[in-house]
Parts: sequence; C-alpha cells; structure tokens
Amino acid sequence: MKMSKRVLTSAIAMVLAGGMGTASAAVDLDAGTGSISFASEATVAASGTAVNPSAAGATVTAEIGFSIAAGTSKYMRINLAAPLGAALVVGDFTVTSAATTAVAISSGGTAGDDYVIIEVSTSAGDIAQTDTLTFDPDTGDEIEVVDQSDYTISFATYEFASDAIAETNALNTASGTWFDWSTGYTASCTAGNPEKIDVVTPTQWLDGVSTAETIFTVTVDDVAGVYTLAGVEVAIATDYFANGSTFTVSGTMDAFTAPGEVLLNTGTGTVDATADTATWLTAGADGAGAVALPLAGDNFQLDPDGTTDMTPSQYSMTLAQLGTETFDLGGDVDFGVCGEISYSGSTDRLDFALKPGGVYPNYLRVVNPSSTDGTVIVQVWNDAGDTVTFDLGDIAGITSNTLNGLSSTPLFTINDVYTAAQAADATFDHNGGKLRVQVRGEFGNDAVDGASAVSSTSRLSDGIIIQSLTTSLDGNSFFMLKN
Repeated sequence: MKMSKRVLTSAIAMVLAGGMGTASAAVDLDAGTGSISFASEATVAASGTAVNPSAAGATVTAEIGFSIAAGTSKYMRINLAAPLGAALVVGDFTVTSAATTAVAISSGGTAGDDYVIIEVSTSAGDIAQTDTLTFDPDTGDEIEVVDQSDYTISFATYEFASDAIAETNALNTASGTWFDWSTGYTASCTAGNPEKIDVVTPTQWLDGVSTAETIFTVTVDDVAGVYTLAGVEVAIATDYFANGSTFTVSGTMDAFTAPGEVLLNTGTGTVDATADTATWLTAGADGAGAVALPLAGDNFQLDPDGTTDMTPSQYSMTLAQLGTETFDLGGDVDFGVCGEISYSGSTDRLDFALKPGGVYPNYLRVVNPSSTDGTVIVQVWNDAGDTVTFDLGDIAGITSNTLNGLSSTPLFTINDVYTAAQAADATFDHNGGKLRVQVRGEFGNDAVDGASAVSSTSRLSDGIIIQSLTTSLDGNSFFMLKN
C-alpha cells in the first residue's frame, strides 16, 4: 500500500527483491516502446489537468545504466513535461534487482515541480547496470498536463547529487514519449449500391419488389487503446454517446412510412415525412425508434410502403450527444451525405415552359438517343409545387407510352401537356403561371442534378432528352428554349 502523500527529503523505503512493487512497466524508454494515448476530446486546462497513465498500464521503466555496489548509492533524475499536481512518494518507484535496495526522494517531487531526484542504494548485493527503475505514480493526481502535446519523460543516472541537480556528468540517460493524444471514437458512413427506383413504376425498385434496400452502412465505435484522463479505456456508449443520443437521417421519406420502414441496423426509425427525417435514440438494444451502439458497418435501409412513388434523394446523417457523456464534442457529429437513391434509366427536365394558352406557342419534343426501346413517364409541376404524373401516350398526337431507340416524338405543345395533366388530375391548375416538365425513360444513364458520376455530355449520348422551342407571332422565326 502506498504511503500518504507528503514531502519527503530523506525518508527511505526498503524494497526487497521480489517484494512490493507495481506490475511490469508498459513504457520501456530503452526499447522505445509502449506509449499510450489519451482521448483528444478531453478538456485540458492551461492551469493543469490531472491524468493517470499508470491506471492505463503505462508505468515507465528504464535501466539504471550503471552498477551500484553494496553499501553505496547513486542518484536518478526523472524530468517531466509539466509540473506535478501532487507530491510523489517513495512507493512510486520500484527497483527491480537481486540486491536489497532502497529508494529515497532527495529533491523535487512535490506539487509544482517538473522533476524528481531519487537516491537508489543497496544494503546487500550489487545493483547491476541492467537492473531497472520503474516509475508508477498510480494515485492519479500526481501527473498533470497543461495542453495536448506529446508528454515526454527522461531518466538519467548520476554519481553525485550535485550532478543530478545541475544535470551534468550523467552516467546513463533514457527518454521517450510517455503518452500522446488521439481521437477516441470513429464515426463514418459508406455509400451502398441499392437497386434503382423503377422509372416506370416508382413504387418499387427496378428488380420489381418493394423490400428493404441498403442505402449506406454506418460505423460508430470507440478506438481501442485510447483512454480517458482517469486511465480507463474509452467506451462509445458512455464516454461519447450515452443512451438517448439521437441519430437523424435526412432525405425524402414520403414512400417509407408504415407499412414501409426506415431501418438502422435492425432498429426502426421514427419517420417524419413532412420534415423528411428519420430518427433513432441510442439504447441498449435495437427496437422501435432505437439503435444500440457500437455500429460496425451496419446497414441503413429503406423499405418502401409499396403504394407511394419513391423519388430520387440523397441521404445525410447526424448524431447528437445526450449531454451526460464524459466528453463534450461541441455539437452534432455530421456524417455528410452517406448515400442516395435514383431512378433507373434516364431523366431530363424542362425548368421553364411557357404558360399554357399564352400568347406565344411552346413546342416540345422527347428524344431517345439510345438504341434501347423504353417506356417514358411525364411529370409536371406548377409554380406552387403541385405535381401530377402520367404516361407519354396520354399526350395528344403520341400513340404509345414506349419511345423506340434512336427515335423521337412528334412536336407537341405545352397546351397538350397541360390537357394530359388535367386528365390525370382534374384539380391540377397552372394558376396563370408557368410549368416545369420532367420526362423519365427506361433507357440510358442519368446525369441530372449531380445524382450520378455520369457527365452531362455522356447523358446526351444515350439518356432521354426533352427539347423546347417557341415561334414568333408571325410564325416566320423559331427560338430554341432548350435543346
């Protein structure tokens, strides 16, 4: 048992070979091995904050480096990277030797000192130069830091106390890093490769089913070998994200309300289709609105309800702490955009169509530049954001929903589009404003809105195209609005 903390200048503790002492040191200054890491998320005060590397197993050992004959002594100086927070005692030092040894604190070693000098003596047997001194200040209040720099420590052996004080004529020296600082948790997501939304039947995936698809995977875990300031290995569910922390995934959610699901691992998210979010609280086990940590590449999945059209969307995620954790991360962990869903085939959009029934006519044409025949779906929005969807063949003058490869439709007008839209939904009205028109084809690749890595140039080679033009009032000139 360690002695009570007090200033010692000549007290001697007899340490018999094979007797009291701490376990083998984790940090070997001679071998240059064994430093540990404290969590960089910890708060360190410039006035000093206590850390306990010994509790993490990071005692410090070095060879004495010079023999000490029976009945004599030598002095060892330990230099620290920051002043001590509390006084050291002789029990903080262990000499491993076949000799009968004793240690006395000769100088330093009190609160505010950044060094300690000890006298190492033997009353029976010689201390060999390869015998070791272990430093183990294991009460937890002795070692302090003032910042998160690497904490270095050095041992030096001297013949005389005056040399140890002056730090001259060292017989042996050893130094190294006792501990450093590192992030104690990892939080990341990786995009999956989900089925695409069926461009013709967007209530289901392209494979023809309405089951759960993995959109991305998530990892939230602690990092092994990183410690709290108390010397305890960090734990993700207590030190970083206590039960009750909140995962939030943002993205289009309309098609994934009950009987659909949004899943993280096997926990069912609480879906807010108006806010386009799904949330989970961290808990001891997955469940309704709950997910257990850690996560190690676990799935985020979307399971459609089978009746509501899915729409392309990116999905981003955040994780907010409860507030009772060991470490305050200073805000939500933002994973960024983790994954996305997109239509099969290709999509193109006309963002400015003239007002139906307006002064100037507006002619449209849809082109399939690929060699693949495919169905085409049309979606129309008014300026208020109301929307309606219908088949290409519902437009006057177009006889099929399928657009053959390398072909195009005849010219049709925005009036024709509006008539088809009202036939699909009699409540749809342009309200005196303009329309936006999107076409989706069962062919080609999609490069609209940055939803894929395919460039716009590539899209023009095989993806669907909607063209728009108007003519002068006298009909003698025409102007391309979109080609």
